[in-house]
Amino acid sequence: MSNTETAMSTTRCILVTAVVFVVGGCNEAFEPKGEFQEEYVVFAILTSVRDTQFIRFYKTYDPPAFNPLEYSTENSVTGAAIQISNGSTVYAFRETTLVRADRSRYQNDIQAYVAHPFPVERGETYTLSVQTGSGDDIEAELTVPGEAALTIGNIAAFRSPTAFRNGFITLFSALSPATFGFQVRAFLEYDLRENGVFVRKREELPTAVRDRLNCQEFRPLFHTLQRRRQLQPDLTTFDVLAYTTMLAKVWNTYSPFDVRMRQVVFELTEFDPALYAYLNTVNGFRDEFSIRTDEPDFSNIPGGRGIFGAMTKQSIAVSLPDTVGVTFLCN
Repeated sequence: MSNTETAMSTTRCILVTAVVFVVGGCNEAFEPKGEFQEEYVVFAILTSVRDTQFIRFYKTYDPPAFNPLEYSTENSVTGAAIQISNGSTVYAFRETTLVRADRSRYQNDIQAYVAHPFPVERGETYTLSVQTGSGDDIEAELTVPGEAALTIGNIAAFRSPTAFRNGFITLFSALSPATFGFQVRAFLEYDLRENGVFVRKREELPTAVRDRLNCQEFRPLFHTLQRRRQLQPDLTTFDVLAYTTMLAKVWNTYSPFDVRMRQVVFELTEFDPALYAYLNTVNGFRDEFSIRTDEPDFSNIPGGRGIFGAMTKQSIAVSLPDTVGVTFLCN
């Protein structure tokens, strides 16, 4: 037998042996449930919208079977010493109970921690400190997005929309350096007479409308969470057609004698890198027909799980004539 034939024969023997070994190993029972490791979980989102901040603190749990939704008891952690500091001011959190609106899974109210007053300062760096009492202390840090510079383009279209029927309304957002993601929303505000008294109402203004049959039947499109672009400022556009459609909807829903147009309000929400990454990860895979084993997780809590993030909100408004769009038909 030649050296080549000997080598081929040896290779075949090795492959056969490997196959037998693998097949023989298949007798081991498959266990889809991995080893459980208990960890602390912190959810703390600082926001400029209110001067009260909340934190939820838990431990991970091990469901008895394979469906985590069968576990109906929250592992809330009480007795922890939690504080957030910006270097000059320390905000201590105390335990509180929040009413749970949805009791389809958990029957008890929500155990949380609260600090008030705690007005979040734009551009400030905050440090979260959690003393668990078991020696597994937690510390995390973030910088809150600063004030953005907002500029509205084509303001004339708000007051004379028929002259810009195929045009666009623009919002330029010069975001702060600490901002990683953002979302823009717009609202058409008007006063509506109810029982002889004018009450402020608002309708969200789409960025565009599709499949439009009339002012009541259309498919609205809205601005979603976006990552900031490299070029500044970021640009968000609203079709004038979407604006005129909403005007027509209001005027054709109520009596013209009961409506007074007031303003269009643009709201900008900015997200720090951690909160943007968390939201983008959680909402990144919406495949309801299969199990996604590749769906990633995100946490910025050293030594634990969860999120310490921040969001800010600011607005800019354009006043409207009382009767703008009053003659618009619904077709």
